[in-house]
Amino acid sequence: MKILFVGNSHTYFNDMPKTFTDLCEKYTNEHTDAFMLAYSGRDLKWHNEEYCSVRFNLLYGNYDYCLIQQLGHPFPGEEVTERDIKPIIELCRKVGCKPIIYESWAEKYRPEYQDIINMGYRNIARKYNEKLLPIGELFQSIIKYHPEIELFHTDGEHASVIGDYMIALALLYLIYPDIKIDNTNKTHDFLSDNGEWKYSDIVEVPANIHRIIYETVKSNIK
Repeated sequence: MKILFVGNSHTYFNDMPKTFTDLCEKYTNEHTDAFMLAYSGRDLKWHNEEYCSVRFNLLYGNYDYCLIQQLGHPFPGEEVTERDIKPIIELCRKVGCKPIIYESWAEKYRPEYQDIINMGYRNIARKYNEKLLPIGELFQSIIKYHPEIELFHTDGEHASVIGDYMIALALLYLIYPDIKIDNTNKTHDFLSDNGEWKYSDIVEVPANIHRIIYETVKSNIK
């Protein structure tokens, strides 16, 4: 399976695409390749203006899926997000690649914006009849039921190591809704002390956390 990640720092933080491929290969025994067009602070408008990179990858990359992420903070709104995501969705459809719309999350210190973000992404996914990765809703649920879990990096905007692990796991459930996993896996720690990438053992995640992830994703599975 091949997947292209299009986005920004919220896409690549903690090497989340690699965590996804690790989980995918562990539980499906299927070789998984992840490719990434993600640049710090860039929105989808920028990706469309730099269209040749996205175009070339989708036309000739033989991707099965393309995860599309808009700029997270500030959320540019539903209208702008739809305008900028539409060309990438249309290109995916032309080459038989399944687009996945990546719902972002509100800053830790601005949770009141999450419902607006959720509604915007739900409307877009419904309008284009495409899969939605509901990370904003997932973060809301974890914060509500398990506030002891720190989902945010110290800047209050990017995901923490455990937050990105949950994002990768949610993507796994979205693509493979019947998959069964255990409670202990490894993830990438993006900010290691010596500046090199490393694996860090995740503390065992309780089964009820996995259920929240699964149920949140399941409610959006087409």
